[in-house]
Amino acid sequence: MEERLAEFGQIIDQIISRVPGTFSENIAVFVLAILLYFLLRPIFFLWKPAASRLLKMLWYVALGFVLLQEAGSIYFILGFAAAVEAYDQFFLFFEERKRRASISKAETKTRSSRKRKGNS
Repeated sequence: MEERLAEFGQIIDQIISRVPGTFSENIAVFVLAILLYFLLRPIFFLWKPAASRLLKMLWYVALGFVLLQEAGSIYFILGFAAAVEAYDQFFLFFEERKRRASISKAETKTRSSRKRKGNS
């Protein structure tokens, strides 16, 4: 079992060594991913809520890339991950609220049309 873990570790090390970029470039990619997430999330909230999942997935890919490169302190990375998750939950709250409002409007419309049919 230990031999397999050692082989797995060597494979991961080879993958990491093939990833281009220096330490500062990798941190720059991470910071850019965070900034883009904070800027694009409100836009996706307004236009296409389903695309926000893709945006979050891309941010997690950038986070994984930084973790594989060991490009920052774990507390730094976890702090940013928590901030992005909190930001995302903020918009999920509004998306859920918007969805519930549209459901209640549809129910009200159905009730009023039933009343009209009953009065005729």
